[in-house]
Order: sequence, then C-alpha cells, then structure tokens
Amino acid sequence: MEPFSVHLFGLINSMKYYKVKFLLDYIQGKNPKMISQCVSEALVETEWEEFVNLQKRKLGGEVWAFCDSAMVFINKEFLGGCENFHYWCKNELLLQIPKYPDSLMSEAILEMKNQLKARNHPFVYLDVSVSNVCLGSLVFELYADIVPKTCKNFITLCTGERGKSSVMPDCLLWYKNSSFHRIVPGGWIQGGDIYSGNGDGGESIYGQRFEDENYRVCHNRRGILGMANNGKHSNNSQFYITLGPALWMDTKFVAFGQLVFGYKILQVLEELETYNERPIKQTAISECGKFDIDAMHLIEATKTDTAVYLPEPKDIPDIKIKICLPFTAFMP
Repeated sequence: MEPFSVHLFGLINSMKYYKVKFLLDYIQGKNPKMISQCVSEALVETEWEEFVNLQKRKLGGEVWAFCDSAMVFINKEFLGGCENFHYWCKNELLLQIPKYPDSLMSEAILEMKNQLKARNHPFVYLDVSVSNVCLGSLVFELYADIVPKTCKNFITLCTGERGKSSVMPDCLLWYKNSSFHRIVPGGWIQGGDIYSGNGDGGESIYGQRFEDENYRVCHNRRGILGMANNGKHSNNSQFYITLGPALWMDTKFVAFGQLVFGYKILQVLEELETYNERPIKQTAISECGKFDIDAMHLIEATKTDTAVYLPEPKDIPDIKIKICLPFTAFMP
C-alpha cells in the first residue's frame, strides 16, 4: 500500500480520540514509512462543536450524520469516526487491532492536564445550582495576559479574599450565593450582582465601577465570558456568558475569558424557563474560586467512552463536565 497521510481531530476528554491516536502510533511503530504525515489535535467541547459543524457545512453528504467524538481524514479525505478507522485498518491495512494498554486512560488525563497548564492562564470555577440542587461546575480560562485588571477583578470576586464591600458593609465582594438573574436564549446568561441579585447593582474590587480595559478578546463563539455594563467604563461585578457568537458586543463590552468546562451545564441554564428573561427557578452560584487543574478526573461514562468530572469522584454531578479550549486546527 502507498504511504498515506492521516489527520485526526477529537474531543480532548474522549477515549475514542486516544484510541485512534494509540493505533496511529502502533502503525508507525510497525512500519514507520507507512504514514507519510500524521497530525493529531485534541479539541475541546465548544471548539469541537464549532469544528464539526464547519466540516458538515463544508463537506456535506454523509458528514451531516457524523456524531462521533473523533474525526479522521485519510489523504485529506473524510473517513469517519473511531469505528470507521478501526474498520479501515482491518480492511485496508489488514491490521490486527491490538489490545489497548491499561495505562491509556491515565495517559489521557495527564495529556489534558499538561495542555491546560501549557496555556499559562489562570482558571476559575463557578458551581451552579438550580433550586438548591448543584448541577456542577462552569470553569473558565481567563486571558490575564490580555486583560489583567479585568481578570484580577473576576478572580478576586471568585475567591472572596477581599472581604466586605467598602460601599455596602453588609455585602461581601464574593460571587458565592449570587444569582444568575437574566437568561437570553441564543444571546447570553448574566449574573454577578453581589448586592441584591436582581441585576440592579454590583461592585468591583476597585470601587463601584472601573474602566473598560480593552476590546481585544472577541465575542466569536459560545461560552465567551465578559463584563456586563451600563455604558462605557461602568464595569462592576456583573458578568455574562455568551450563548453564541455576538460580534456586536466587541466594542461595547470587555470580554476576558472563555468556558473550558461545563458546556452541557450552560445548555441546561439556557433552557431554563424564564419570565421577562428572569429564570423562574432560583439559579445561583453555590461555590466559586480558583480552579485546580490537578483536581480533574477521567472516569468511564459509557461502555465506549469517558467524561471529565471535578473536583473529586465522590462529588460527581449528574451532568458531564468537559474541557473546552481555544485552538488552531488544520482544516483539511
């Protein structure tokens, strides 16, 4: 058989991705000349959805039915998912599929942690509860190298380390127990009013308001984190999470982070019943703080795949928490 090129893309927390990657390494080990080019990229949930939808629109046909968590291209032609690659290896390469090593899962979680650490960005988490039932964590990567002052404000409000407000002595500068007071399906989710929780107030760690730092982070996808305001240079503690691209926000609101865990939780929040854009059920931040990358765990979610949970196995919620990172992917 002529040498062939392979391009593999997959969810960073999917064992299907790591199984295909293992097989590619196995093939190269047996015959280094068989694969002329091998590119693999682990994507994360928001970007994975973006990437798959792009390929569906671009390639059409059978790709519209694609629903796997790994996507393989042979010689830049779409092959399919993990099972399609297994079938191709058996029938085209006449390869006997080897047994996967027991260490594959631990290697996968180590790779995820290393990739997150390599970002050199701080991460924070917000535990979300609806009617006092915890759904799990929203975890954000903060672009502290681009908007350091804005990120410091958000981190400090997550940890609560600043203590009491200088303006409202009975109020803590802390997101814990504050509400998500506004949900605009397809638009954004808003919270962070640490005064009353109804969206009328808020306070930053720099005083009641602070200036717009810059508009360098684009609102180009779902899960972008930014500061809500009441006009230019009026940022306080209120923030929003986009539910889709919102380029109209780019010169009006300061974005400073992106969702990296909790895509499905965000979806649950978006689908909550509302009245005048306010959730009918009490929707709040039950806990928050800096996020420890080493607290991630990979466990079996189905017979064929896994999901990431945090912070500890005993605390596993009903909703899977997956990783989402910005990426630059090869587009075949």
